[in-house]
Amino acid sequence: MRCFVINLDRETGRLAWMTTAFRRMGLGFERFSAIDKTALDDDIINRLVLRNHHNWSPGEVACFMSHIAVWRRIAEGSDRHAVVLEDDVYFSRDAADFLSDDAWIPAGVDLIKLETTLNPVLVGRRGGKIKTHRLLPLYSFHNGAAAYAISRRLAAQLVTQASRIDRPVDDFLFDMTRHETPCWQLSPAISIQEMFLPDQAITLPSDLEPERLATPRLPRPKVRLTRSEKAIREIRRLLWRILHFPRRAIIPMGAQDRQSGRLAEQMLG
Repeated sequence: MRCFVINLDRETGRLAWMTTAFRRMGLGFERFSAIDKTALDDDIINRLVLRNHHNWSPGEVACFMSHIAVWRRIAEGSDRHAVVLEDDVYFSRDAADFLSDDAWIPAGVDLIKLETTLNPVLVGRRGGKIKTHRLLPLYSFHNGAAAYAISRRLAAQLVTQASRIDRPVDDFLFDMTRHETPCWQLSPAISIQEMFLPDQAITLPSDLEPERLATPRLPRPKVRLTRSEKAIREIRRLLWRILHFPRRAIIPMGAQDRQSGRLAEQMLG
């Protein structure tokens, strides 16, 4: 199964980190040269972005464009599934079992979140067992787009749907209230971004996260509902909960080698 790593040309330390991580797993990957925010001018951003409730930073636009370009490459390929990774992830000890091929992915499954951000999410109570992991239906937004498996069919579909960008890439992929494609969560996860690791010194700093925090957000437009519309909404919510019977959970990260953090410090320190 092809694994794409999105990496800026100037981020040589991150590339070295991912190269070492994949070498330790005995796997290869394909580097995708990420679109740099410095290459975007206001005209490009205005053509691509729908300015609704989200006040975009150039880094967010460049990040989304990079994912779209990878989806296009996957859609043009022959593999049934591929994995998309950002370049600051840590892997579990058994990650290679899930990155080497897609034999473990059930037919009809198009999108699997392979990472965790250790934030509470809604997942199904039952799911398929895969070795020591479970594949659970994801019923709520799970932030982050640093590690996911995607089918060739869905990649082609998303390229078309993302002709105009109206929200960040993780929102676009993993907000289950806003699109119809079922998404699945691997639990325990096999990857996590460094910034979500508890008690971990940051050795792979992100230039996107500070930019996000510094960019003021526009207020979301409020939708005024009539009394009957509110009643219908609540009935739908109740029926949905009865049908799916979700549970609130924090997706754990799979066991890691203790030397991973020390290795990153040595490489980038």
